[in-house]
Amino acid sequence: MKKKIFRVMTMAYIVTLGAILGASIYAGAVVAPTTFHSELLLGKELLSNFQEGLIMTVNFQKLGYAVNF
Repeated sequence: MKKKIFRVMTMAYIVTLGAILGASIYAGAVVAPTTFHSELLLGKELLSNFQEGLIMTVNFQKLGYAVNF
């Protein structure tokens, strides 16, 4: 019985770790270029680099909650 509980907990840990790693990679590979090059998608520059940096700061802070959980 203990071995089965340990196995389930280990699988849950690995899945959670993989999800957090995937979210980190997604934030760096997709969200950052989209945020910092928004003028390519919108057609004109609406945000300054400082404002785009603030958006990414909030994004990484919220991702940090999941990492620190």
